Amino acid sequence: MAVKSALVDRMINRGYNLTRDNQFTVAFDRPVENIFAAALLGSRYDSTPNARISYTIVENAGATRVVADMAIITNPGSAFERRTPMNTSQDSLGIQRILNDLKRTIEA
Repeated sequence: MAVKSALVDRMINRGYNLTRDNQFTVAFDRPVENIFAAALLGSRYDSTPNARISYTIVENAGATRVVADMAIITNPGSAFERRTPMNTSQDSLGIQRILNDLKRTIEA
């Protein structure tokens, strides 16, 4: 799938690690760089939370729909993961730009 491959390439180039990949979903994590967010959302178990962006990719009737979900994950990779949604944050605009750029590239 060209969309998924291009999306993985863009996210890896932005410093994210691929953490989940299945038929409909790809997810990427990287440590939070914002010191205040890390202090607020870190824990004793793991003081540095991860920014996680998950994409759901669905093909239907010749079209591809991609939906992004952003969250800060406290205690990433453990049984104690805690998710704080970030879909309405300022950073979500950057994710929308990535998706818009991806669309232009694929359609060209």
